[in-house]
Amino acid sequence: MAHILARYKLALVAGACAALGLGAPGVAHTAVADSRLAVVSAARPGYQCVPYMNIETFKPGRPGSVTVRLDGYIVTYSAKGFQYYQMLSYPGSLKVSEGTRNWALPAPADPNDLYSELGGLCVMQFGTDPAPVLLAEGYSGGAHCCEGPTFYVYSAITGGYGVSEDLTKPGVGDDVHWNPNDGFQPVKMGTAVVLETSDGAFAYAFGCYACTPAPTRLFIMANGQLLDVTTRYPAMIRSEAGAAWKSAVQAMRSAGDAGYVEGPLAEWAADSCELNAGAQMWRALGQLQAQGKLTAAERDSGEKEPFPAELKTFLLKLGYCQGQL
Repeated sequence: MAHILARYKLALVAGACAALGLGAPGVAHTAVADSRLAVVSAARPGYQCVPYMNIETFKPGRPGSVTVRLDGYIVTYSAKGFQYYQMLSYPGSLKVSEGTRNWALPAPADPNDLYSELGGLCVMQFGTDPAPVLLAEGYSGGAHCCEGPTFYVYSAITGGYGVSEDLTKPGVGDDVHWNPNDGFQPVKMGTAVVLETSDGAFAYAFGCYACTPAPTRLFIMANGQLLDVTTRYPAMIRSEAGAAWKSAVQAMRSAGDAGYVEGPLAEWAADSCELNAGAQMWRALGQLQAQGKLTAAERDSGEKEPFPAELKTFLLKLGYCQGQL
């Protein structure tokens, strides 16, 4: 693995150095997953989901339910139709059955009454637990917002399912790099199932929402806790870093787009540190600033300090690049 990571760092730095002369890096971006929850076959490890767009419409106030199945497990969410959008209200009731066993699950908390509709329902097998993990997401509606995930895991001690992570509660998940605008989407990475999201702290950090792409984060549920496994997939990180650098180069080439370079550079910098290439990334940023390629963005944003310094503070506060800058 060490020699593979070394090759990734060399390729990343080579692409950066080439792009300092506005040459394109030698990496290509491939999408990891669709923007919404997807459905794949129920092989172990595997998952099945009912995404938001596939939830049937229900008459306001009338009872309704959706069901998802995986390897003999049947998960049913029941609620009344939401009065405005004819979707299922949230939170509702959850039941799980497997053979002759049946469990009634506690409803998601949603203490601030933020989520009005069911945003998605998934049953997932990560290969780390004998029974599948359940995910119910509330949806608030609105621009760029918001998903409220609640995870349930089976306990051999209690003989039933209970809440393991309820991110609808204020303050819960503040130390997790996830994006409330997208929630979590299970995807297959090789033979493994992972939960895909992005780092929501990047939203609007260096420009408009669309101007500041967020680095992808991957998780699994292990021993009842969300575990960040992003760095186990360096090829995905490298591809994303290459795409971010390409976007930055294109912005620097255009006088009209030069003010939008900070967002993709921030994503590229975070991904570089995830590849343990933070020192090389920092030198490349210094060269860009010396060449005046960050001047337009710094002027347009009205920043009080140079972009590299502001970016360094931002990344270190989030836990990126520790010991590399």
